[in-house]
Amino acid sequence: MANTDAKFILTISAIVLKGHWAKLLKPNIVSSLSSATIHQVLLNLSLFTHSPNSWAFFKWIETTVPNYKHSLQSSWIMIHLLTKHKHFKNAQHLLEKIAHRDFLSTPSVLNALVKVHDDPAGNSHVLSWLVIIYANMKMTEEAVHVFDQMRVHGLSPHLHACTVLLNSLAKDRLTDKVWKVYKKMVRLGVVANIHVYNVLLHACCKSGDVEKAEKLLSEMEFKCLDQYTYKALIHGFCKVQEMDSAKELLFGMLDAGFAPSYCTYCWLVDGYCKKCNDEAVIKLLDEFVGRGVCVDISVYRALIRRFCKIEKVDCAQRVFSLMQENGISGDSVIYTSLAYAYWRAGKANATLDIMDFLMDHGIILTSDKENVTVYYKALIHGFCKVQEMDSAKELLFGLLVPVFLVIGLIHGLLMVAATNAIKKH
Repeated sequence: MANTDAKFILTISAIVLKGHWAKLLKPNIVSSLSSATIHQVLLNLSLFTHSPNSWAFFKWIETTVPNYKHSLQSSWIMIHLLTKHKHFKNAQHLLEKIAHRDFLSTPSVLNALVKVHDDPAGNSHVLSWLVIIYANMKMTEEAVHVFDQMRVHGLSPHLHACTVLLNSLAKDRLTDKVWKVYKKMVRLGVVANIHVYNVLLHACCKSGDVEKAEKLLSEMEFKCLDQYTYKALIHGFCKVQEMDSAKELLFGMLDAGFAPSYCTYCWLVDGYCKKCNDEAVIKLLDEFVGRGVCVDISVYRALIRRFCKIEKVDCAQRVFSLMQENGISGDSVIYTSLAYAYWRAGKANATLDIMDFLMDHGIILTSDKENVTVYYKALIHGFCKVQEMDSAKELLFGLLVPVFLVIGLIHGLLMVAATNAIKKH
């Protein structure tokens, strides 16, 4: 750099530090301002422990000086300055802005930028943010490029950046890349935490690799899994009918204080039924009690609903009987599921028994418009067909039926009556 150029840059730097920016608009100065000059000024400012005017100046010059645009190098220096002074929000905002341009993730560009500001800690910080930005924008390929360049330059990515990248790859079902990035991460000295392990387990479940999942679980000793990982693992093991592992995970989930959802129990019922082992589901209730787990109505409801859904009403009835033996009364969801399942199985008497019980106890069937409407229409139409009109009326008006169902059913019956009358004439 020529002496005159160096002197000019020192002059500009002094003006910026003092805050006398209007002087920069003098014709003899503004005509010589370029992105290269501002880049050198920012480099000078980065040497100061405290330079509060740098960010304001950075924004001011681009909006005030005609035809001036910051170069990528100037923006990079500014990001480092902001990071150095812990202005993280502004630094991230500027990084997001330049991430969309200048092929920032390409090796040649990243190589040049890392050399512009030779600060390993600062570069690790900024590039880790860049990994997160690209991963969150679903630009996983670009995120991986940045991660790889960090490795090339011996920079250690932050654990959070690794977790976000792994999670993004897992969501895209890029399982091979998940494991490649994980191995590279470990080689760089990044120590995995429970969040990383949870992501890896999710990737195993999505790819159906239960052996790898079991190996990971063994390493972790089942510690600190979150409820979503428990659910994903149970689902994965049930899909491949590894029911013993799925059951152990269910108990682990309960021991950890998480409540399995209806879907969780559905997967278990389906998994056992596919293995023609309905009895294992029934025995599951005894195992709960044996392990000191409180079996409340939500567990019975989930098993009964699923058995009814897959047309195993006899199994549903056994669970229902066990529930009653344990002093737990059924609710409208359970009775609706059983009644509809019996009707679909052609067991009309069992259906009517449930209806009598509902009338006696004033229980309203659940307002599931699709199932309950079909169920009532089928029953009433059946009674009308054999001219059991009293039974039909009792069913329609004797139960505590939601108003929308009564109106819909009356309309439906009138349509059937009108059609029959036309046919007779």
